[in-house]
Amino acid sequence: DRCSIWIHLWFLDREEIMTSGKIMSVPLPPSSVLYAPSIPYDYADSYSAVLSDSSMTATDAAWEFFGQAPRWVGTLMRMRNSLVSLFGLKTGQSQKPVERRALAPGQKVGLFRIYSASPTEVILGEDDRHLNFRVSVLVDPGDQSKKKLVVSTVVHYQNGWGQIYFFFVRPFHRIIVPAMFRRMITRLAA
Repeated sequence: DRCSIWIHLWFLDREEIMTSGKIMSVPLPPSSVLYAPSIPYDYADSYSAVLSDSSMTATDAAWEFFGQAPRWVGTLMRMRNSLVSLFGLKTGQSQKPVERRALAPGQKVGLFRIYSASPTEVILGEDDRHLNFRVSVLVDPGDQSKKKLVVSTVVHYQNGWGQIYFFFVRPFHRIIVPAMFRRMITRLAA
């Protein structure tokens, strides 16, 4: 099983991941709480897609996005947790399914703490000794017939260890987020 994950990752074409399934790499949207041109993030990315369900809220989208990751993502997270626990970094709770509920600031869902939740945007993330990160799940109403979902990640390094850690995590992050997004959009369109 672990070998098949590495083979899968080795042969993935990053451009295909970023554009197939109508998932596009986009700038951090100005309508996001995370948008702050005066704050220099150490890393930031955003991916966008059109939602087939125009009634979807940011909470619905967050549950859909994080609720059903591909098996290989779960395996990678378990491997990551085993490794980083040796260095005393946060690993979150076990990867057991979490009951779907309204999201409110201060709650934890797995590794993620909820920082804010509104009908249009949910901010999740965590602060650790090496880095702080935030994930935005933003439902941009735009044209009501074609709501867009934008998932953004921003990272602040706390120290050199954060920079080293994210150097190794970044390539996986750039594969995992679009893959989870594409899976979500495909599931919702079915």
